[in-house]
Amino acid sequence: MIPGGFFSFFYTFEPQYIFITLTSDTNNMKYFYLLVLLFLFNDAYSQCEGDRYKTEIFSEYSVSSDILYGSNTNIYNIEEDLLMDVYEPVGDTESQRALIIFAHGGSFVVGDKADTGMVLIGSDFAKMGYVTASINYRLGLTTNLILNLPDSLDALAAIIRGVHDMKAAIRWFKKDVAEGNNQYNIDADKILLAGFSAGGFIVLHQAYLDEESEWPILDDAILGVDGGIDGNSGNAGYDTEFIGGLNLAGAIGDTSWIKPGDEPMMSTHGTDDDVVPYGSEMLSFSLGAMVIDIAMVHGSSSVHQQLNNVGVPNCFTTWEGQGHVPESDLGPYYDTTYVKSRNFFASLLCDEEINCEYEELVNSVNDEIALNDLGIYPNPFNDKITIANDKSIDIDAIELYNIKGQLLKNWTGNHTQLNVADINKGMYFLRIITSKQDVLVVKLVK
Repeated sequence: MIPGGFFSFFYTFEPQYIFITLTSDTNNMKYFYLLVLLFLFNDAYSQCEGDRYKTEIFSEYSVSSDILYGSNTNIYNIEEDLLMDVYEPVGDTESQRALIIFAHGGSFVVGDKADTGMVLIGSDFAKMGYVTASINYRLGLTTNLILNLPDSLDALAAIIRGVHDMKAAIRWFKKDVAEGNNQYNIDADKILLAGFSAGGFIVLHQAYLDEESEWPILDDAILGVDGGIDGNSGNAGYDTEFIGGLNLAGAIGDTSWIKPGDEPMMSTHGTDDDVVPYGSEMLSFSLGAMVIDIAMVHGSSSVHQQLNNVGVPNCFTTWEGQGHVPESDLGPYYDTTYVKSRNFFASLLCDEEINCEYEELVNSVNDEIALNDLGIYPNPFNDKITIANDKSIDIDAIELYNIKGQLLKNWTGNHTQLNVADINKGMYFLRIITSKQDVLVVKLVK
């Protein structure tokens, strides 16, 4: 929750007016301090007078890979380094830039900071003048030993680990600024968050599960969730404030956590999402004819309704008839979300009325490979998984992961059938990587 309400961060210079009035002894000194104040104020908003944050004003970007931002215990009781990739526009001279921190999707089991979609959106926003960071967070779910499926406690613990890691990333940048380094030239008061699927869960819980009284008390035996609301993932002593978020197909555990004055949010969600509910429904997994209920969650539609109820500025796009994160195809849905989130974020940064509208992009992304053209069946599977590749998509690698994020099998090149007779019953993720490094992740059950 942002102290003082949503727009409080736009008035950070107000105390300086008070300072001038109370401590200046002469008119000359008053004018001197007033000029300094106006210079600082104009510098803060000069970025919004041009095209920064509103169009791609830079043609190139650079990336710093594998920056260590923290560490914490994972589900294997091993201290895991937390890494991020940071994108910057090439040739930028601005010293106080807005920052967006992205969290990838993958059901808390798979996914990586350098997945194709993360590279694309990170670089796209960098070319608009942002600094962007794509983080890795701790993956894996502890599971019910009988069914090899997670329960509600497993799901909650995975979300908390992700939230703790996101908080450590925010604190890393604020620490870097506070200690006088500011190696990425960011404005620590202009931090935005964005998450996709599992990353959307992280952003929503980071934003709204923000009071000690709401924070769940978990058993000490659950690994990597200690440290209370702040967690132990690193950079203690710095706040985790941010000014707004982007949630694609995420959900929250309780909409009552959303209160007046909380962070603004932009969300998108498909009405036919069979992974994360569009509204308020039971999150469940299918195991053949049997459906295993995990936990009641509240998808983007319910989040949007509650934000409206309590008066928090927000944008929401419903993808009628679409499934889980249609933006992942990097085609027209990505284009639309990219433009809308660009407008939404610029509204927050430039003290403008919230803009949820779409405008045509001149340089839209071409959807050269439609991964949804791949048919993967049966699901549930038995001894074999069939891949129908009617469009002759060139596949580099195929990987099969269990729910803990462990790689069980991998194949190189194109395959029409995968032999999985030796795999136990349970839920799995099939990850297909094309020659152009497009990635498709499919949830399967045996």
